[in-house]
Amino acid sequence: MSAESAMTTHTQSAPAHAAKSDQSGDVHSAFLDDKIELPNLPEVAWKVREAIEDPDISVDKIAQIVQNDPAIAARLVQVANSPLYCGLTKVENLRMVIGRLGLNATQSLVTLLAVKQLFRAKTALIKTRFKVLYEHSTSVAALCTAVADRLPGLDRERACLCGLLHDIGVIPILTRADKQPDFFTTPEQLEQTIVELRTHTGSWVLQQWSFDGEMLEIVREARNWNRDMIGKADYCDVVNCALLLKQAMDGDSDNVVDIHDIPLGSKLAESGLVIVSYKDFIDEAKDIIDSIRGSLN
Repeated sequence: MSAESAMTTHTQSAPAHAAKSDQSGDVHSAFLDDKIELPNLPEVAWKVREAIEDPDISVDKIAQIVQNDPAIAARLVQVANSPLYCGLTKVENLRMVIGRLGLNATQSLVTLLAVKQLFRAKTALIKTRFKVLYEHSTSVAALCTAVADRLPGLDRERACLCGLLHDIGVIPILTRADKQPDFFTTPEQLEQTIVELRTHTGSWVLQQWSFDGEMLEIVREARNWNRDMIGKADYCDVVNCALLLKQAMDGDSDNVVDIHDIPLGSKLAESGLVIVSYKDFIDEAKDIIDSIRGSLN
């Protein structure tokens, strides 16, 4: 899919298999039956992705693309000089940044920084809800980075991106509520709709953005504590671990599923990460969590 075609305003009808509420006249059925406007991935992220698919692409070409979005370019330089990536010398231009990060990490970080542009609204209620969503998503992204750093074979930037996008399906729902405030009669109805539909809408968003099957599975399997796949821990396991850690960070320890009681705990341990307690892990990873959150905010 080209950047030009992918960025065209797009609506998508819900597939026939999408779940609907049994309640008569329920807003969820109306929402699913209607045309859903999906957000477009910011242009700079599309163009960097397309360019990196070219085996002959140069660092200079990638730098030229990123420079067309000054805000993203400035943030990318800032991130490259953060404690997470900082080398012996400070990098001051995009060519040096990309050389330090590598093409794949650059692509992931540009997407991370660009997606923030989607968390916008006009009405006060939805502005507040977008702020809550972004805080949640960036915290989970930071926790994903900390978890992936302790699992051999996993890439921290991809893990971070997985964390940021796991609830991307909430954005079309909030956008709809922002444009049509009367569509949801109460905040509780909005929250119920988010819980019921974020998986479906998230899948549609990532399909439009041409993300791979692994990323789609993360959206579909997030919060599935019974997930038990053969093999070493993957990015979906990382996201689910981060979600449990986020609940613990929020002071909801009494209601957090014990990771030792679900397949995830054993899978992580077999892959090299033993979580004795959520608090211990969070305390040990505090620096990297704070650094990632700071880079994304």
